Amino acid sequence: EDGKKTFEQVVIPLKEGGVEFPLVRFSYFDILTEKYVTLTRGPFQLEIDPQDPGQGFRAVEFQEGTGGVVHEDLGRDLVFIKERPGRWVRIRNGGFGGLGFYLLIFLYLNLWGAAVGYLLYRRKRTEAPGLFRRSRAFQEALRALKGVEPSDPRTFYDDLTRVLREYLEARFALSPGQVEVERILDMLGAARHSDGTAERLQDLWGTAERVRFAGEDVSLEKMVADREAARTLITTMERKGV
Repeated sequence: EDGKKTFEQVVIPLKEGGVEFPLVRFSYFDILTEKYVTLTRGPFQLEIDPQDPGQGFRAVEFQEGTGGVVHEDLGRDLVFIKERPGRWVRIRNGGFGGLGFYLLIFLYLNLWGAAVGYLLYRRKRTEAPGLFRRSRAFQEALRALKGVEPSDPRTFYDDLTRVLREYLEARFALSPGQVEVERILDMLGAARHSDGTAERLQDLWGTAERVRFAGEDVSLEKMVADREAARTLITTMERKGV
């Protein structure tokens, strides 16, 4: 206000009698001289009288013009950064940034990803069991076909039809016992699947029925060919998204 700035400082004496109030300094930048200037006041001699009984707190102010000189320190009192910091020393931060730290982060991310994947897996199995079963049917059928070895015709075709039946049950969301050739052929649709899928399924099922009930003798080459036909049938249905 009016080119002046006032600072107030509360001073509480701790004893009675003569007390010297230390020198007070204030530094500022003089925009007229373009230099840092330091003003000093004091020291001040104070005489502390004992407080009268019942008297409350009373502030004592200095009057303007009670001495003081202008002292210029070239701004040295405003320098807080060392001009010569010396030799830089790296501070150890407890392993952060080291190889062990990054390995720990990598391990944590892998564990977190595995936990999330497992939760999603469980959720998929719980909320959409049919979709989960259908998504795994193709790979499970291919693995099962590898275990169907041509040997005794009746055993071979029992295993072959079992693999096909389990795949079709999962693929079309059918209950056990609902897989019938006529029903599957209707689902495939002759007009939509003119690539021989329906004929291949009908031929495999017909051969299996003749071996099971009529005791038809089937050669080893025929069994190998039918196993490959079953693999082709499953792969075609999966590729076409039946």
